[in-house]
Amino acid sequence: MDELSLSVVRHVSRVESAPRPALPATAEDLVEYAQQQYRLRNHAGAEAAWERFDEILPEPTGLLLARRLDARAARHMRDREVEATEEALTGAIALYESCGDPVRAHRSRQRLGTLLCVTGRDGLAMVEEGAAAVRAAGGSVEQQCHALMQLAFAQRGSGRVDEAVASAREAHELAADAAPELRAGMALDLAQILADVDPAEARAAAERAVALFGGLAARSGLAEAEHTLARLLAAGGDLQRAFDTIVTVAEDPVVRAHTLTTRGSLALDLGHPDLAADAYAEAAASFTTAGWPVPAAYAAIDLAGAYLDTDRPDLAAEAAEDAIGVMAEIGDTAELHRAKYLLALAHRALDQPDHALALLAETGDAYRATEDWGPLAQCRGVAADILDALDRDAEAAEHYTEAADAFARAEAPLGELHNRRRAALSWHWVQDPRARTTLAEAESHTVDPDTPAARWELAMLGYDGARILDAAGEPEAALTRLDIALTHFTAIEATHQTGIAQTLRGRILLDLNRNGEAKSALNAALAALPDDDQNRERVAELLERAG
Repeated sequence: MDELSLSVVRHVSRVESAPRPALPATAEDLVEYAQQQYRLRNHAGAEAAWERFDEILPEPTGLLLARRLDARAARHMRDREVEATEEALTGAIALYESCGDPVRAHRSRQRLGTLLCVTGRDGLAMVEEGAAAVRAAGGSVEQQCHALMQLAFAQRGSGRVDEAVASAREAHELAADAAPELRAGMALDLAQILADVDPAEARAAAERAVALFGGLAARSGLAEAEHTLARLLAAGGDLQRAFDTIVTVAEDPVVRAHTLTTRGSLALDLGHPDLAADAYAEAAASFTTAGWPVPAAYAAIDLAGAYLDTDRPDLAAEAAEDAIGVMAEIGDTAELHRAKYLLALAHRALDQPDHALALLAETGDAYRATEDWGPLAQCRGVAADILDALDRDAEAAEHYTEAADAFARAEAPLGELHNRRRAALSWHWVQDPRARTTLAEAESHTVDPDTPAARWELAMLGYDGARILDAAGEPEAALTRLDIALTHFTAIEATHQTGIAQTLRGRILLDLNRNGEAKSALNAALAALPDDDQNRERVAELLERAG
């Protein structure tokens, strides 16, 4: 997995980090400094303090050892290291109890209960009991707030949404007169709890968190609050404001990476693949800096897609190749196939058709085995386009047909129509009688012309049908198809294609000795075609023939 940074990180414009503040000199002060960084959501700052702690006190005892174990558990939990988290929390609980600190023991017991919940075990009662015990033992306002909010997240994860909302609101209200960093944290957590329950209240809470963390100059907390607010705005359909909300660069690389991933997704939705590529590249680099190779690989897959959208297939190929190894190692077959599909598109753009076809065949076969019809249709359709460009028309026809069948099973009629039409045309190029039957099958499907894309496909079906029927010696049937094509081309103002269709119409009319109608069609073609279009010469020749 370490390979990921070699190509992805090479292509990012690295975020400049602010200089690290001077760390306290004593172990006790380092513990409190780390705690303050946690309040500000700067886990990287807290980790730096704990690293310094380990240097000056490598073998702590008593309460300091308990605090160190708690911090290790937080890191292990963040890294999804379940056994190490459980071991550290169990040790911390025992030490807190032996040192006469019941409140921190209850808080660690809550964290252990949360771990049990997120790993599919029964830990909710432990979290509930811990919250009540912290209050009964006289915990500080901060400790009670965090105990209630931890309970809220555990309740939400267990499907007890109403109770989660009540716990979160209670924690938020309890912090009303507390220090600004606690109020900021509670507002942010409340926003996350309410996101799917009360979006308006969630947005208001996120906006308070943004204001409070901003007033504290807490970049990681502010970035996380902006991220939460942006996701809420996006869920409400305000994509541009959501994108504009994410402006702060967090000190913490994980917070930074998650924020940038969302920024990249929003940029794509807004039609800015260049900005998306920048964001995904930074996200991959930040995850790598944090030692999170799997999330870095997921970001690299999104990065590959953005690079393709910005005509950088060489970089897309590198990003996809790196991610493929990680996806194979963790067994995420869905993302593995997506990465291979993107790599195939990159090879195609790099004029490496054999590599592209091999990947598309492999990935398509995998989708067919799992009856995942939409992605199978895409793989076969792209492969057919490559084969068509290579003049391997019979193979292209077979691939277009399989793509059309898959689109039909995916209930995607426009995709089916497109590939049926292309299959008919490919059979036509090799003079295979299946051209006629495939065309008839394409024409038998009903597609509503309610979008420009649908009208385009119907127009092209008429145009290609005319070419096939004209070659088969059925000019009248060809003219009927051209009338349909011209209706749709005109409706979507496809001027150039209108000129091409009118040229074919004029030539067929000439062959039928209907010269007057032919001249009208050919003059219409000249009016539609650009002055520098090479087809104008052909139109002029036909007009001369018409006399």
